[in-house]
Amino acid sequence: VVANLSKLHPKDMENPEGGVDDMIKLEYLHEPGTYTGNILIAINPFQRLSHLYDASMMKRYKGAPFGELSPHVVANLSKLHPKDMENPEGGVDDMIKLENLHEPGVLHNLATRFKINEIYTYTGNILIAINPFQRLSHLYDASMMKRYKGAPFGELSPHVFTIADVAYREMINEGKSNSILVSGESGAGKTETTKLLMRYLAYLGGHTAAEGRTVERQVLEVSWMI
Repeated sequence: VVANLSKLHPKDMENPEGGVDDMIKLEYLHEPGTYTGNILIAINPFQRLSHLYDASMMKRYKGAPFGELSPHVVANLSKLHPKDMENPEGGVDDMIKLENLHEPGVLHNLATRFKINEIYTYTGNILIAINPFQRLSHLYDASMMKRYKGAPFGELSPHVFTIADVAYREMINEGKSNSILVSGESGAGKTETTKLLMRYLAYLGGHTAAEGRTVERQVLEVSWMI
């Protein structure tokens, strides 16, 4: 059985005694060395190695090209998630404008806009809304609805009214049913967002009274179904 295992996993004879710092350098890349490249493998030393994480080490790795220094968690993170250097300070209103579209970049852009009270951001024709946990009534008053009515997509700042307006216009112009999907985790603001959509659609539908009730009132009365 020993000879058989030796045959299945041949030894790299030209590797240095201390091993290689990146396992893509192995001549034979089999199971014991599967994870390589830009993935960092860390083995718990079961002891404190404070010299690896002090200020001098952070200064040494700051800005160093990936692979130039010994493997380290700092170098790995820098390689995996490059920063967009040309983005404006307030972030971008549509994340397809990001040079590097990855999760940390998306979260950073959303956080940057949230700090300046911009809770809406586009990703193409998808609207991302961040719950502000406060009332922003100025974003949803009559003047704002009038402003977004009929405005082309992308002409104004990202807003839930734009999504409703586009769906309504396509329904009217093409004579086809449209749907708007509102999704998110618990507490994300799905119910409030849906109410805002219904309010805007009621505004677009007019205020003609029928059986003593306006169109807006009839639409809003179904809010219990949310």
